[in-house]
Amino acid sequence: MSFIRIENVNKYYGKTHAVIDLDLEISKSAITVLLGSSGCGKTTTLRLIAGLEKPNSGHIWIGDQHVSGGNRWKSATERQIGMVFQDYALFPHLTVAQNITFGLTKQSRSVQKSRTADLLDLVGLMGMEDRYPHQLSGGQQQRVALARALAPSPKVILLDEPFSNLDASLRQTMREDVRRILHESEVTTVFVTHDQEEALRLADELVVMEGGHLMQTGPPEKVYQYPTSLSVAQFLAKVNVVPGYAAHGRVKTELGHLSLHNPALSGKVQVVTFPETITFASDPQGNATVTETCYFGFHQVVSLKLESGQIVQARTWSYTPITIGEKVQTKVELPVVAFTQYD
Repeated sequence: MSFIRIENVNKYYGKTHAVIDLDLEISKSAITVLLGSSGCGKTTTLRLIAGLEKPNSGHIWIGDQHVSGGNRWKSATERQIGMVFQDYALFPHLTVAQNITFGLTKQSRSVQKSRTADLLDLVGLMGMEDRYPHQLSGGQQQRVALARALAPSPKVILLDEPFSNLDASLRQTMREDVRRILHESEVTTVFVTHDQEEALRLADELVVMEGGHLMQTGPPEKVYQYPTSLSVAQFLAKVNVVPGYAAHGRVKTELGHLSLHNPALSGKVQVVTFPETITFASDPQGNATVTETCYFGFHQVVSLKLESGQIVQARTWSYTPITIGEKVQTKVELPVVAFTQYD
């Protein structure tokens, strides 16, 4: 069930068309991640939902409220939205508890105390209520910012690249914690990031944007495995793209005669394969030669030179014995996605 509806929304900054004819439905109590490179329109979309920007055209609904479009406009303070920013925006002169209760000033002291205790427990900061932001780690500050956003029980939580200031190991921990907190809160969430791994791990629904356009939306595993355009595939992963000729539900390529996920295609196509879907075995008469291996601990990425000279990459277990210069025969088990060459 959709909770936020965006219909034919456009946003200009001068001559720059930042968001173009955007139609999007965001599910209630789910985490929807807007993913794209810098300048794709994802943060502008977040700000349009928040009421921090006015669209030039189109309509936005939050729940049963028509918040933007035509002669309707509700300000950010009227939309019952919580926001978490990149820099957390905590008040340095207030304690953790005071930061959390900042949005509860109209509530009684007993309600403030009870709500703060519940949120401290939810975000794992019990016992730290009297500390100041400078006495906390980056991850702890982020938890406070999330608790403060959740304190007034908003209809929607918006997060704009909240992990960008954290180191890699802490980012991973915080992703898991924030995902748990948001699901336990059952709040409708819109999360903006440019990090593909982050988006795939966090999202219940993934929205890929490019150049102000919505390119694809759906469950993350479906968007990843079955991209609807070559640009989406290349943005989400380091894919191999090889030429092929499609006919009768299969496609002939240097990697073999492969099954097509989109069997209606015919003629010259560009075939997408993921490194993890390519397997290979030693074969003196094989179709590829090992040129390089890159070790990543639990797995390794192997570069394979095809007879045409094109290099493709395959991912395999780190303990698989591989020799540079070895001839191998490739195999692709799963149906592949392909696109006509003008895509």
